[in-house]
Formats: sequence, structure tokens, C-alpha cells
Amino acid sequence: MATEKISPCNGVAGSNDKMNSKTDGKKNSPAQKSRNGLSSASLSSSSSPPSLRKNSFFLGCLLYFLYSMSIAVDGQFLSLYYKSKGFDATTLGFLYSLTPLTTFLTVPIWSMLTAAGDEKNGGDSNSKSNSNTKSIRRSFKILYLSVLLATASQICLAILDKPKYMTIIIIIAGICQSPVKPMLDGIIMDNLSDRSEIGKVRFFCILGTGFGTNLGGRLLSLVTRDPNEDTNDKNNFNLLFLARVILTIPPILLIRELQVIGSSRIENDDVISSNHTKRETISDKGGQPSSIKEDPIPMHSIARSVVHYCCKDTAHLLFFACIYVAGSSGGVSDAFSCEYR
Repeated sequence: MATEKISPCNGVAGSNDKMNSKTDGKKNSPAQKSRNGLSSASLSSSSSPPSLRKNSFFLGCLLYFLYSMSIAVDGQFLSLYYKSKGFDATTLGFLYSLTPLTTFLTVPIWSMLTAAGDEKNGGDSNSKSNSNTKSIRRSFKILYLSVLLATASQICLAILDKPKYMTIIIIIAGICQSPVKPMLDGIIMDNLSDRSEIGKVRFFCILGTGFGTNLGGRLLSLVTRDPNEDTNDKNNFNLLFLARVILTIPPILLIRELQVIGSSRIENDDVISSNHTKRETISDKGGQPSSIKEDPIPMHSIARSVVHYCCKDTAHLLFFACIYVAGSSGGVSDAFSCEYR
């Protein structure tokens, strides 16, 4: 019988082929990891179904419209309300300046409180997914609490008469109102398929302000039918505060719907990231561990870098100066427009 002999050269060649295949696999593993990372990133970015994305766009537009309408229905007439209390121009200007000043001071504090627990979590995918879930729950709790307390503060304005008590209520309302718009921006942008569509969504904010102002004027004219009627009767404005309470209910329900959509999106992203982590673990068996624990960046260093970056660029300073001039001129005209009626 003819037996097939394996020469030493063939054995060496076979072993060399095996060695080369192993080394090629090791050399190509970073590229494979990068391709896997890109594919998982693209999958995670489009993990939510298109129907959810379109639904998020519609809900965002409707939420901005109704929320801005609820704020404008009584907020645009506060100067008239303060004048009906018999306050002079100095007191009126002081009361009207409390809300923007409080908002300017408390928005960074709200941002730090919202992200307070994120820097404690980090590392593997399980801790990151738990951190994302807790962060979403914490953000929505703050959002619900802010909307409800701001509405309750407006109700207290309809009851109180003395300026010192009204000052306290206005400060509380400003503190509660300040995180709502930034948090709505972040929540809606996270659920949009294209973040450039946020401009279209914010357009409904302006539209809602116009409709709310028109509705407030019509409600006020329904109560004050006689133009010569005494405007010191606070019952003229009670209907506006009641409309504020009623119009706040639909935005809360829409925020709840966005919370459900955001939770489902996070669950889909967690499933994709966990599957990708399992594939990396299988491909890297016998080698170095693929998961590297990342140290979170502290909030104070982020705040310092943001302030340094904004103050370093002259374009940013010019932009902030223009915003300040436009805001101050608009605030003065809104606050004292009732003096020229």
C-alpha cells in the first residue's frame, strides 16, 4: 500500500500558515473592532423604529405649542395685573425683573442637579445602561415637579396682594420655571431622527406664544366688557390664571408620552450594545479584555472648560452681548407697556 508521507517542509509550512492566520487575525482585530463599533453605532442611532421618531417629532411640536400657550395666556398680561394692584413703576419693574434674574442664576444649578448621578456611574455596559435609565427617570421627575410647582406659584399670585409676598412667589416660580425649556430641548432632541429638526419644533413654541396671547386677551375682554370699568378688580385676571391651570394638563400628558418613547429607545439601544459586547467578548477570548473602565469627567471640570471656551472666543462674547441687549430692551418694553395704555 502506498502511504502518503508528510515532509518536514510541508509540516513547517502548515504550521507557518496556522501561525500567519493567527497573527493576521490578531492584526485585523482592531479593524474588525472598529467596523463592529461603527456598525453598532449606526444601529444604535437608528435603533428606534421610524414610527417612534415621527411620533416624537409630532409630540414635540404639539408639546411646545401647548406649553408655550399655557405660559403666554397669563404671562403676557402680568404687567397689567401688577398695575391693577396699584403698584408704582418702581415696584412693577422690580417684580418683572425677578423671573429673568432667577432663571439666569438657577439654570446651571438645575443642570448640575440633573447630571449629579451620572459621574458616579461608569464602566461596563450594564452600569451605563442603568445610569441612562436612572438619568431619564431623574430628568422627568425634575420636569414634572418644575411644571407643577410653577403652575402652583402662578395660582398663588392670584391670591396674594402684598409686594413682599409676591416677590417670594415670583422667585419660586422663576426657580421652578427655569429648567423646563432646556430639559424639553434635550428630551426632544434625543428622540428626533435628525437633530437639525429642532428648529422646526421650536417654531411651534413661537406659534403657541402668539395663540396664548390672543386667547388671554380675548378672555380678559370677555370679563372686562366696559372699557371704562375699574381694572383694579382682580376677578378680571382670575380667568387667565384658571386658563393657565387648564392648559398645563395637556403638556404633562405629552411629557408622559415622550417618557415612554424615550424608555423604549433606551431599551433598544441597551439590547444592541449588549449584543455587540458579547460579540467582542467571544472574538477576544484568550486575549486582553475588551472592556475598559472609563473614568467619568467631573462636573466642575466640564463647567470650567465651558466657561473658558465661551470667554476665549470673541464671537461668543459678541453673541451673548447681542442677546443681552435684545433681552433687556424687550423686557423693558414688555414690563412698562401698560403705562402707555
